[in-house]
Amino acid sequence: MFSQLPIEEFHRKLSSNSPGPGGGSVAALSGALAAGLISKVCNLSIGKEGYEAFHAQLTDALQKTELLSRSLLKRVDLDPQAFGEVMDALMMPEEPEEAGKAREEAIQRGYKAAAESALAIARECLGVLDLAEALLCISNTNALSELAVASLQAYAGLEGAIISLEMNFPALKDMKLVALDTSEAATLLEKGLRTKDGIRKYVMENIG
Repeated sequence: MFSQLPIEEFHRKLSSNSPGPGGGSVAALSGALAAGLISKVCNLSIGKEGYEAFHAQLTDALQKTELLSRSLLKRVDLDPQAFGEVMDALMMPEEPEEAGKAREEAIQRGYKAAAESALAIARECLGVLDLAEALLCISNTNALSELAVASLQAYAGLEGAIISLEMNFPALKDMKLVALDTSEAATLLEKGLRTKDGIRKYVMENIG
C-alpha cells in the first residue's frame, strides 16, 4: 500500500524503475494534500471569533474535504492497480485464436479501468478546488496562503490525471467512450483552471 508508506520510502519507490507508483498516484496524492490543507483551513476557522456565522458552512466543508482526502489517498494505490490490469493482460497468450481474443478483451478492460481511474482522480481534484473557492470569504484570513497552495496542488493533480487519462486513448477501441472522456476532460480542465486562477487573484488581492 503506497499510501501507507513513510514519505521517504514512498519517494524512493517513486524514483525507482518499478511500475508503481507513477504519475497517476502522484496526481491523486497532490489532490489529497490539497484536501488536507483545506481541512486545516476549516479547523483554523471553526469556533474562532469572527467566524461564528459560518460554522455550518465550515463544518460541512470539513466533512466534504475529509471524504475527498480519504478517497484520493485510496486512489494513490488504486491507480497503479488499474494499470496493473493492463500489464497482466499483455502477458496473456496470443495463440490460439480464442486465447488471443480473450487477451484483447482483457487489454481493453484494463485500459478502460485505467482511464476511469484517472478520470475519477480529476473529478475529485476539481471537487477539492471547489471547496477551496467556497472558503475564500468565510474562513480565517490568516490561512489564505493555505487555500492558495491547496488550489495549486489540486489543479496539478487534476491536470496530471487528465494527462494520464489521455495516455490511454490510443489503445482504446471504444471511440464513443474516448469521445465522452475527452469532452469531460476538457470541461474539468476549463473549470479547474478558472477556479485556480480565481483563487489566486482573490488571495493576492487580500494579503496583508
